[in-house]
Amino acid sequence: MSLPRAASTVLLLRAGAQGPEILLVRRARSMGFFPDAWVFPGGRVDESDGIAPAIGHPSARESELRAYIVAAARECFEEAGLWLGPHPLGELHRAELLSGRSGLDRIHEAVVDVDLFRLWSWWVTPEQEPRRYDTRFLLARLPQELRTEAKPDGTETTAIAWHTPAAALQLHRQGQLPLAPPTFRTLEELAPFASVDAIWTDAAGRQVRAIQPHLRLDLSDSEGPAIILPGDELHPDPHPAADVTRLVLRGGCWHSVRRQAPEAVEANT
Repeated sequence: MSLPRAASTVLLLRAGAQGPEILLVRRARSMGFFPDAWVFPGGRVDESDGIAPAIGHPSARESELRAYIVAAARECFEEAGLWLGPHPLGELHRAELLSGRSGLDRIHEAVVDVDLFRLWSWWVTPEQEPRRYDTRFLLARLPQELRTEAKPDGTETTAIAWHTPAAALQLHRQGQLPLAPPTFRTLEELAPFASVDAIWTDAAGRQVRAIQPHLRLDLSDSEGPAIILPGDELHPDPHPAADVTRLVLRGGCWHSVRRQAPEAVEANT
């Protein structure tokens, strides 16, 4: 079993005509992790992320995640071309980061605004996977003054789209938007909110615990691997992170299986 590497994912939000919209990127087919799937921008936490400059007055929880926040900002810039800081960065800076010629700590203008970020969830790759990541999912608010258009890097990401969570889930059900399981589950969590402010407020008081799924290949209600979450009878952690305890693949789409209320279980026996 490999040890998981620290990683960050950014849930970049903006206000839309139909409600809050979130940025999704399509991973290249050549990628080893979720190839061709639509995901949120993200990747490993680099050593330079821990020493890159940042501004803001985050809460105690977000202060402990400073390197994760910087990594989320960097990955958003590398994969989508959007920089979340007080000083604009251009395509030359992006090319330096993508090529590995430079880190954020060596780009003078690369100051991250940590106040734009807030912790949403925490996922750890199943033990069965050869590549494992200990990933913080971080909300970020798109600054109103940011006029840069998002665009893929052409290597790791091949397309970009803004969708409301509900619209993204509908496209997934129609087979038009293949989603990675954590992306699907996160969109389900965000779909009920009517505004970016409502999501932001909820995140401030949100209890975040590590979610380490187990993969099962032998379940009759799934056409492929089932994602077993804490709280499920097949998971060793009895403490559910939510009412959803497993994700199953049917018809090429993910579906959530929810815990039955005690009275429902009793009525079925």
